[in-house]
Amino acid sequence: MKKVPQISLETAVSHIKSGDT
Repeated sequence: MKKVPQISLETAVSHIKSGDT
């Protein structure tokens, strides 16, 4: 977990928020 793309985190958060809303 050194060069993790920020998009991955944003996408994960978006998915969680979308499914947790």
